[in-house]
Amino acid sequence: MCSTLKRFFTCANIDTVLAYSTVKIVTIRDYRLGLIHYLFMIAILAYVFGFTIIYEKRYLLREAPTGSVRISVQSPQTQKKVMPPPEDIPYCQIPGRNTYRNLPIYTCEYWNEDLAVFPVLEQSSLFASTRVTVLEKDLQPAGCNLTDPNCTYAVGSSRIVYVAGIENFTVLIDHSMYCTQIDIQANSLGLPGELIGYNGPLPAGNQVGQEGKYDILNLGTIIQAAGVDLDAQGIESQSNRYDGIVLLFFIEYSNTYTFNTGNIRYQYKVRAVENAEFKSMQPIYTKNVNAVNVYNRHGPRIIFLQTGQLGVFDFPTLLLSFVSGLGLLTISTLIVDLVVLRIMPKTRHLYSQYKYVETPHYNNGKSEYEDINDPEFGREEIVNIKH
Repeated sequence: MCSTLKRFFTCANIDTVLAYSTVKIVTIRDYRLGLIHYLFMIAILAYVFGFTIIYEKRYLLREAPTGSVRISVQSPQTQKKVMPPPEDIPYCQIPGRNTYRNLPIYTCEYWNEDLAVFPVLEQSSLFASTRVTVLEKDLQPAGCNLTDPNCTYAVGSSRIVYVAGIENFTVLIDHSMYCTQIDIQANSLGLPGELIGYNGPLPAGNQVGQEGKYDILNLGTIIQAAGVDLDAQGIESQSNRYDGIVLLFFIEYSNTYTFNTGNIRYQYKVRAVENAEFKSMQPIYTKNVNAVNVYNRHGPRIIFLQTGQLGVFDFPTLLLSFVSGLGLLTISTLIVDLVVLRIMPKTRHLYSQYKYVETPHYNNGKSEYEDINDPEFGREEIVNIKH
């Protein structure tokens, strides 16, 4: 009797140790099992062909586009539009009106785009000032210069202003995209598009997705599409107009919304970054470096992001989706095997004997069958004797 690992390989049957397991096909004549099996196969094939390949278009080689965005801003004054007086703008402070929606308000000034937008040129982003704190600083003590280590800038006076009518500033958006791998290139002038998230028709003067025309949106339209109210309370005790906000302006391209990949469109989606304020400090020197005005700017910071996916038909991609999907067909067999061997109470032991068969060993020319070397051996039914 073998009792130690040292004697294992001398006592154990080498046919048992190195036994080879192969697949055996057993026909179980039970309509219940067959029904379960074919239902699962039909469901898997419907998923592979109907959902994966056709609906999700897994036959396409997809690529995320890259590109550039050009932005231009104009104020109502530049467009020769008449601006309402401060009395008609609820967030402008006038004598006898110091709050709006129970939040402080400040004196309004009518700035054009040269004053309100800072910096003037940015790559794929825009910052428009809604509140500016102007700090007037001089070198102190008087008469000192920057060669004196004790000479510093001190605030002489300050004032807070709101930029009137910032919501009526218009933003021109021109964007182009390119996919290098699948070789697709397009410009917004030749593509249909739409703004998602804005309730109702676009206000007059706003246009998106009109062929041959640049997209133009009011700044207020963009902010409303993000679900933000500039005069609502911000993070602290002031309004969003006072604190500033950060918006992500997504330009999402797609050519998979129909089965014709030549139809490319874009959608604008604007999202506000939660609990985010934005400000920018702009120093303006007036008397060499002896005096400086610092513009502490707050307002909506809009970051333009080009996203989406475009695709073209690709046979290797289709083949990969097809083969990986067909691999799911084995799941139907596994489920039915589980039912056969684990769930069916009366027949599971019988079916288990049909499924798992252990052959006699054959080693060193000796076999459990005496006549295995007979030329006629194997021509008679030994395992599955047909009745």
